[in-house]
Amino acid sequence: MNNFNRVSFFYDWLAKLVFGRSILNSQTAFFSYLKEGDEILICGGGTGQILKELEKLNIKLRIDYVEKSKKMIDRAKEMAPLNKLDIQFIQKDIFDVQLKKYQIVITPFFLDVFKEENLIKLIDKLSSSLQTTGFWLCTDFKRTNQRWKDIFIQFMYWFFRLTTNLEGNLLLDFESSIVKSGCKKLRSATYFHEMIEAGLYQKL
Repeated sequence: MNNFNRVSFFYDWLAKLVFGRSILNSQTAFFSYLKEGDEILICGGGTGQILKELEKLNIKLRIDYVEKSKKMIDRAKEMAPLNKLDIQFIQKDIFDVQLKKYQIVITPFFLDVFKEENLIKLIDKLSSSLQTTGFWLCTDFKRTNQRWKDIFIQFMYWFFRLTTNLEGNLLLDFESSIVKSGCKKLRSATYFHEMIEAGLYQKL
């Protein structure tokens, strides 16, 4: 389930073709909340484009980079040199990773791949790994209740279920689950016809 090896070689190209810079812009929306020396957990970072954006902050960061796909994580390793980032690449299913405590958790287009039961378990696990007052940067697609947008999102689910054996088949309410896990939503920004939302949460 959720095996992105088959799409690794064209994933970035496809994302840019369809969404332009909306994917990267949404992922970096709240990078200003990161500070020197932060320990960061990145879940499902894919090919590592987000690492290049973190390097641009020009501050030292320690990162646990969890990615299940071998081909994705191999591409992420090719982003070197990243002189400001101390990165530990972890090629495992997130449920199999023993997490420590982090100041920052980043989930870039990661939560949408899970069905509800596993999503709730995952959010509870990630929230438990976040230090009190730490920040969760959650970027993902959002429900709009507009027919053409919902059809577009369902088409994406169909495509990725076909190519990656995606577990999820429906876009869920991430915000409610994150808030229930003990976090408060501080800010948000939307992109690409309000189909993408960058959310900033803080652990209470």
